Amino acid sequence: MTRARDQAKFNVIQKQYVSLTSTTQLTRAGAIAELSTSLRIAFTPKHASSVLYAEVSAWFCVPSSSNLIYSYIYDVTNSAVASQPPSDGSRQRMHYSVRHNDYDANDFGNLSYMIPIAASNTNARTYTPYVGTEGTTLQFLSSTLSSSAGVNSPFTFSVTEIYNP
Repeated sequence: MTRARDQAKFNVIQKQYVSLTSTTQLTRAGAIAELSTSLRIAFTPKHASSVLYAEVSAWFCVPSSSNLIYSYIYDVTNSAVASQPPSDGSRQRMHYSVRHNDYDANDFGNLSYMIPIAASNTNARTYTPYVGTEGTTLQFLSSTLSSSAGVNSPFTFSVTEIYNP
Protein backbone atom coordinates (compact mmCIF):
# COMPACT_ATOMS: atom_id res chain seq x y z
CA MET A 1 0.00 0.00 0.00
CA THR A 2 1.10 3.56 -0.53
CA ARG A 3 2.53 5.52 2.35
CA ALA A 4 0.57 8.66 1.38
CA ARG A 5 -2.74 7.00 2.28
CA ASP A 6 -1.45 6.23 5.77
CA GLN A 7 -0.26 9.75 6.53
CA ALA A 8 -2.50 12.04 8.53
CA LYS A 9 -3.71 15.22 6.91
CA PHE A 10 -3.53 18.29 9.08
CA ASN A 11 -5.51 21.35 8.08
CA VAL A 12 -5.08 24.93 9.25
CA ILE A 13 -8.67 25.93 10.03
CA GLN A 14 -8.12 29.48 11.25
CA LYS A 15 -5.48 31.84 12.55
CA GLN A 16 -5.90 35.00 14.57
CA TYR A 17 -3.14 37.33 15.59
CA VAL A 18 -2.36 40.70 17.05
CA SER A 19 0.80 42.66 16.39
CA LEU A 20 1.51 45.65 18.59
CA THR A 21 3.74 48.30 17.08
CA SER A 22 4.46 51.56 18.81
CA THR A 23 7.25 53.97 19.65
CA THR A 24 5.80 54.06 23.17
CA GLN A 25 7.62 51.61 25.37
CA LEU A 26 5.74 48.77 27.08
CA THR A 27 7.45 47.52 30.26
CA ARG A 28 7.10 44.64 32.67
CA ALA A 29 8.94 44.02 35.96
CA GLY A 30 8.39 41.66 38.88
CA ALA A 31 5.66 39.07 39.38
CA ILE A 32 4.07 37.44 36.37
CA ALA A 33 1.03 39.29 35.00
CA GLU A 34 -0.72 40.18 31.78
CA LEU A 35 1.54 42.35 29.66
CA SER A 36 -1.24 44.28 27.89
CA THR A 37 -4.96 43.78 27.29
CA SER A 38 -4.20 44.84 23.69
CA LEU A 39 -2.56 41.40 23.24
CA ARG A 40 -5.73 39.43 24.01
CA ILE A 41 -7.11 37.11 21.35
CA ALA A 42 -10.75 35.99 21.49
CA PHE A 43 -10.84 32.56 19.85
CA THR A 44 -13.61 30.06 19.10
CA PRO A 45 -12.38 26.68 17.80
CA LYS A 46 -14.35 25.18 14.92
CA HIS A 47 -13.66 21.56 16.01
CA ALA A 48 -13.45 20.12 19.53
CA SER A 49 -10.69 17.71 18.44
CA SER A 50 -8.44 20.47 17.06
CA VAL A 51 -5.14 21.54 18.53
CA LEU A 52 -4.58 25.26 18.99
CA TYR A 53 -1.04 26.59 18.72
CA ALA A 54 -0.40 29.79 20.66
CA GLU A 55 2.76 31.57 19.52
CA VAL A 56 4.59 34.58 20.96
CA SER A 57 7.34 36.54 19.25
CA ALA A 58 8.64 39.74 20.79
CA TRP A 59 11.96 41.49 20.95
CA PHE A 60 12.87 42.97 24.34
CA CYS A 61 15.66 44.99 25.90
CA VAL A 62 16.95 44.16 29.38
CA PRO A 63 19.99 46.37 30.13
CA SER A 64 22.63 45.08 32.57
CA SER A 65 20.53 42.40 34.24
CA SER A 66 21.14 38.80 35.27
CA ASN A 67 17.54 38.25 36.33
CA LEU A 68 15.32 35.42 35.18
CA ILE A 69 12.61 36.27 32.62
CA TYR A 70 9.60 33.98 32.22
CA SER A 71 6.27 33.76 30.42
CA TYR A 72 3.19 31.63 29.82
CA ILE A 73 -0.07 31.76 27.88
CA TYR A 74 -3.06 32.50 30.06
CA ASP A 75 -6.67 31.48 29.34
CA VAL A 76 -8.57 34.54 30.54
CA THR A 77 -11.99 32.90 30.08
CA ASN A 78 -11.18 29.90 32.29
CA SER A 79 -8.81 31.76 34.69
CA ALA A 80 -6.02 29.24 34.15
CA VAL A 81 -2.66 28.80 32.50
CA ALA A 82 -3.29 27.23 29.09
CA SER A 83 -1.74 23.80 28.61
CA GLN A 84 0.18 24.14 31.87
CA PRO A 85 3.38 22.08 32.12
CA PRO A 86 3.52 19.33 34.76
CA SER A 87 4.33 20.11 38.37
CA ASP A 88 7.79 19.29 39.77
CA GLY A 89 8.09 20.22 43.42
CA SER A 90 8.10 23.97 44.01
CA ARG A 91 9.42 24.85 40.56
CA GLN A 92 7.50 27.48 38.60
CA ARG A 93 5.55 26.04 35.65
CA MET A 94 6.26 28.21 32.61
CA HIS A 95 6.18 27.97 28.82
CA TYR A 96 9.32 30.11 28.45
CA SER A 97 12.21 31.17 30.65
CA VAL A 98 15.66 32.66 30.11
CA ARG A 99 18.39 34.35 32.15
CA HIS A 100 20.42 37.20 30.68
CA ASN A 101 23.95 38.36 31.52
CA ASP A 102 24.50 41.52 33.55
CA TYR A 103 27.68 42.58 31.74
CA ASP A 104 25.93 44.06 28.72
CA ALA A 105 24.20 47.44 29.10
CA ASN A 106 22.62 46.89 25.66
CA ASP A 107 21.30 43.35 26.18
CA PHE A 108 18.50 42.24 23.84
CA GLY A 109 16.48 39.07 23.84
CA ASN A 110 13.62 37.44 21.99
CA LEU A 111 10.56 36.18 23.81
CA SER A 112 9.76 33.44 21.32
CA TYR A 113 7.81 30.24 21.96
CA MET A 114 4.87 28.16 20.79
CA ILE A 115 2.65 25.81 22.81
CA PRO A 116 -0.08 23.35 21.81
CA ILE A 117 -3.48 23.64 23.51
CA ALA A 118 -6.13 20.94 23.12
CA ALA A 119 -9.34 22.64 21.96
CA SER A 120 -11.52 20.09 23.87
CA ASN A 121 -14.70 21.94 22.86
CA THR A 122 -15.94 24.72 20.59
CA ASN A 123 -16.59 27.26 23.33
CA ALA A 124 -15.24 30.79 22.91
CA ARG A 125 -12.22 31.65 25.02
CA THR A 126 -9.62 34.42 25.27
CA TYR A 127 -5.84 33.95 25.47
CA THR A 128 -3.09 36.40 26.36
CA PRO A 129 0.63 36.25 27.18
CA TYR A 130 1.72 36.77 30.79
CA VAL A 131 5.29 37.92 31.49
CA GLY A 132 7.33 38.20 34.69
CA THR A 133 10.87 38.78 35.91
CA GLU A 134 12.92 38.37 39.07
CA GLY A 135 12.94 42.14 39.36
CA THR A 136 14.50 43.62 36.27
CA THR A 137 12.44 45.79 33.90
CA LEU A 138 11.83 44.41 30.42
CA GLN A 139 11.35 46.96 27.66
CA PHE A 140 9.11 45.94 24.75
CA LEU A 141 8.29 47.80 21.50
CA SER A 142 10.88 50.55 22.04
CA SER A 143 14.04 50.71 24.15
CA THR A 144 15.51 53.55 26.19
CA LEU A 145 18.87 52.99 24.52
CA SER A 146 20.38 55.63 22.26
CA SER A 147 19.17 55.87 18.68
CA SER A 148 22.27 54.03 17.45
CA ALA A 149 21.87 51.12 19.94
CA GLY A 150 18.10 51.05 20.47
CA VAL A 151 15.36 49.62 18.29
CA ASN A 152 11.62 49.65 17.78
CA SER A 153 10.12 46.22 17.17
CA PRO A 154 6.61 44.66 17.23
CA PHE A 155 5.15 42.27 19.77
CA THR A 156 3.25 39.51 17.92
CA PHE A 157 0.89 36.97 19.46
CA SER A 158 -1.12 34.43 17.43
CA VAL A 159 -3.41 31.44 17.86
CA THR A 160 -3.73 28.89 15.03
CA GLU A 161 -6.25 26.06 14.90
CA ILE A 162 -5.02 22.79 13.36
CA TYR A 163 -7.52 20.03 12.68
CA ASN A 164 -6.78 16.38 11.97
CA PRO A 165 -10.00 14.80 10.70
